[in-house]
Amino acid sequence: MKLVFQNKGEIMSKWLIATYAILTLLAAGFAKADQIGVNADLTDVKFEKSTVDFVVTGTKSNPCTSQVFIADQDGTHIRFRILEAFSPDQICTQQIVNFSQRIPVRELIYFSNLKIEPDQMYTLSVGNSPAVAEVLGSQLLH
Repeated sequence: MKLVFQNKGEIMSKWLIATYAILTLLAAGFAKADQIGVNADLTDVKFEKSTVDFVVTGTKSNPCTSQVFIADQDGTHIRFRILEAFSPDQICTQQIVNFSQRIPVRELIYFSNLKIEPDQMYTLSVGNSPAVAEVLGSQLLH
């Protein structure tokens, strides 16, 4: 029976490579998770009945972020959220920037595959804003 001993340098280098690989994978996973998900800070929310759109104003954390709209439904309550999206590879100064954005309600409902009954009344809201709109389901369908 022959025993082979590795020198300490080989063992240490393999351990460092394995540790580096694991840390790199963990860091990449966390970076991707942070790309989308910060709720935009809203200062004003208005509903335009004629176009069935929300117009929101607020602030975002820097000029390089863009907004992603998400619609969630809980029965007859439809909540729209505005999330900040950014590329972690992009270099950008951290500077609070004001924004004004129109939320296309009908389009978001359509693309989010929400279940809308034409004769049902729905309550619409944006983020954590107390402003709500009551709308008949037929107005939300194309």
